[in-house]
This record gives sequence, structure tokens and C-alpha cells, in this order.
Amino acid sequence: YLVVAGGSYVAAAEISREMTVTDPMQELATWMPINGGAAGLLLGRALDAGDQGTAATVFAGSLGATAMALWRGRTMNAGEATATIVGSDVGGLAAYGIATFAGLTHPGTDARSRLAVTAGGLIVGAPLGHAYAALANYHVTRGDLIAMTATAGVGMLAGLTAIANDAHPGERAYAGALTFGGLAGLAAGDVLFARRYDHSDGEGTLMIGGGIAGGLMGAGVALLSGGSRARWSTTTAAFTTVGAAAGLAWSQYYLKPKADGALQLGRLELNPAGMLGMATGAPGAYTLGTIRF
Repeated sequence: YLVVAGGSYVAAAEISREMTVTDPMQELATWMPINGGAAGLLLGRALDAGDQGTAATVFAGSLGATAMALWRGRTMNAGEATATIVGSDVGGLAAYGIATFAGLTHPGTDARSRLAVTAGGLIVGAPLGHAYAALANYHVTRGDLIAMTATAGVGMLAGLTAIANDAHPGERAYAGALTFGGLAGLAAGDVLFARRYDHSDGEGTLMIGGGIAGGLMGAGVALLSGGSRARWSTTTAAFTTVGAAAGLAWSQYYLKPKADGALQLGRLELNPAGMLGMATGAPGAYTLGTIRF
């Protein structure tokens, strides 16, 4: 373990010396190997590969994800890199939830099929997330994606509200409520936030805080009002969901993020470092700017 850990550092240092590592490449190379290793672990378990076989799939998944991150990250901006990571996360969670909702819960073949489906969601979700940010005719910033996770949380609360009246919902009911509610919340966040505004990272984080605070207040009001004796009921769930949505709306109103500034035909991004190198006459090739369509 010590030799491999030290060797990994040396390898990473050598790679960074041989190539320019941009911020999107760094973000992808930090998080995607985790998802790649998780996909490898799930595939190893699904194939019943044993300890050594599973270790090999984990290593191959993480190494392949690292190589893909360094290769594809060269042409990505910050929003596209984050969307790739979020797409992989959402794909894996959604695949697991849908597989559970479909009834792949029994030990044996069903359980292994659910693991394989989840691994597929982790893998397929990454390019889908990148395509979402790259092909949209509006800016998708990292802050937009953070804000969309807040709306996904509200959607999950709404899904739990729909089944709160059931005394014993069961694993499939929970999976369906959380998965489809969360996906609906993501879609609402895209329409309400990502298409209309360009949130900064801080604004997106504060929106999550506002949603959490609003949800806690809603739950507290439900309990203090005596509307339900149960700690979690339809009344409590509804108040929590409405409070979280109100907290998001309040945060959006007071933060006042700037309106979306994407041009429909594309956008020009200047490279200050390249312009400075050209102006000073430093030797080498420089990128002055890029036009994205």
C-alpha cells in the first residue's frame, strides 16, 4: 500500500509536468476516478468475480476514469466538467432507484442485476451530463448545478409526501418516491434556474442552505401546530416540502443572481495568459481565445 500510494503521487506529478492541467481536468480527475472505481466494484460484484477479480475491476475503472478525465477535460469548461460529474452521480442513483422500484431486490440474480444496472448508470450518466451542459443553448454554470441539487431535494420530499400516508411503504415505494421525485425536481431546477440565471458557486450553495432552513421551519410549524401526532405524516411531509420550496424561492429572490448571458449562436472566451504571452514576445504557441457554438 505504501509503495502504490507513493508511486501514485510520483505518477501524478509527472503527468502534471508533462501537460497543462486545467481546472476542469483537475476536477474531473479528482472525482471521476471515484465513480469509475465504484462502477468497477459494482460490476465485479455483479459478475461474482471474487476478491481479486473485483479488485481488478475497481483498478481498471478508476484508472480508465482518470485517463478519460484528463483527455476529455482539455476541451471542457467548468460547468461542463461539473455537469459530467453530476450526470454520473445522478445516473447511478437513478439507475439504482429504478432497478429497486422494478423489483430487483431479491438475493441472487436480481441483486446482481441491480448492481450491474447501477454501474451502467454511473458510466452512461457522465457523457449525458456533459452533453446537457455542452449542447444547451444557455449557460450551465457550476452554481446552476448546485441549485438544481436543491430542487432535486425538494422533489424527493414531494415524493415522500405522496407515500407518507402509507403505514408501511416498503423498499420499492421509497425507491420510486425518491427517484422520480428527485428527477422531477432536477427538471424543475433546469427550467426555473439554469435556463434563466447564471448562479455562482456561492449562490448555489446558499440556495441549498435556504432550502434546508425552509424545510426545517416547515416541519417545525407542522409539529408545533399539532396537526399530526406522528413525527412523520402527510401533514408534516407537506409542510416540510412547502417550507423547503419557499426557502429556495426566498433565497432566489434575495440573492438576485445575474440573468443567463448565453448567446444563442455561441460565445467567445478570451485567454488572458495567451494574450499576455503574445504581448511580451515569450516563445511558444498561445491560445488567444475560443469560440464555442
